[in-house]
Amino acid sequence: MYLQKDDYDRAIAEFDQAIQLDPNDAQAYYHRGILYFGKSNYDSAIADFDQAIRLDPNNALAYYHRGFVYLHKEDYERAIVDFDQAIQLDPNNAQAYFHRGFVYLHKCDCDRGIADFDHTIRLDPNDALAYYGRGTLYFGKSNYDSAIADFDQAIRLDPNNAQMYYDRGTVYSHKGDYDRAIADYDKAIQLDPNNVVAKQNMEKLKQILNGDCGVEV
Repeated sequence: MYLQKDDYDRAIAEFDQAIQLDPNDAQAYYHRGILYFGKSNYDSAIADFDQAIRLDPNNALAYYHRGFVYLHKEDYERAIVDFDQAIQLDPNNAQAYFHRGFVYLHKCDCDRGIADFDHTIRLDPNDALAYYGRGTLYFGKSNYDSAIADFDQAIRLDPNNAQMYYDRGTVYSHKGDYDRAIADYDKAIQLDPNNVVAKQNMEKLKQILNGDCGVEV
């Protein structure tokens, strides 16, 4: 009830009482950890997930959520260890694959990231961000056609995401397909009028198409 109302403090107080009554209640620590994360109190969240795992070492979600906190703290190595364990305990946790893939994206480990997004998409074919993440990694490998195919699918699933149009436009620009790049930058600007970089890139490409050879993309 309190989670729906975002009344974290009252909910935390109730779990405090539950833990006082039963210090071995792994679920109480787990749920309080989620609440602490919601308040951006990452250290308290980790402490609660630590205790939940000590009391219930097979709780895949506790590992997943602790990994998620480490991801927010940019402690990528610990995040990977926890996502690994979450996946080992529950191989069908699509979000564990997704967030581990996201960590690999941050680490520029394209092959491992692509493999994790593959798993995510297999488990959840409608996850737009998984296609977007995989497309970003394909772009990092200069596999432009695969990147565009993934951005296409991401946009089909999330047609109002300005960043996806912007990034697809960047891939088209690298391919030298300036007309499509301009169209994507234009759409990104429509959805996000404050995207200054998209405006600058679009103007540069228009100058190139108008014969200004001195413009650098």
